[in-house]
Order: sequence, then structure tokens, then C-alpha cells
Amino acid sequence: MKAKGIPCSGGYAPLNQEPFLKATLDSRAYRAIYSAQQLARYEERKPLPRQRPALRRSGLAHPNHAARDPSDMDQIVVFFTVKE
Repeated sequence: MKAKGIPCSGGYAPLNQEPFLKATLDSRAYRAIYSAQQLARYEERKPLPRQRPALRRSGLAHPNHAARDPSDMDQIVVFFTVKE
């Protein structure tokens, strides 16, 4: 997108892999709310095989760009359209 003059940033990191999430789920407060079985089920479901490819295609267009010409927004839509 930057090559086409659309200001943007790299998008999102895989939040389910972030250390803060493990620290939160391991906290005393969460262990008081959720059973060990519920937390174990989350750990089993945590790997998301489709997440990485989706994140590689993601990006964040700056909000001020949305206020420009509608054809600019059309370019953003075309850029993010999944091609199968």
C-alpha cells in the first residue's frame, strides 16, 4: 500500500501468542474465575492455523486517509481483497 501512496502500518501481531496474555491467564484473579479445565481448553484451542496468513495480509490504513477521495478507499478495498 505504501508503494501506491497509501499511508499505512504493518497491522496486528498475533495477540494469542503475546506474553501478557499468558501472564493474565496465569494470574490469581483468572484462576479464581475460570476452572483449570476451562483454562486447559483455551490452551488447546490457542493455536490458530489461519491466523498467521491472515495477519500477513493485514494492514492498518491511517484514518485521515479515509476522508480523502472515494477512489482512494476503492484502492484500499482492492488491496485487501483476498484473491483465491
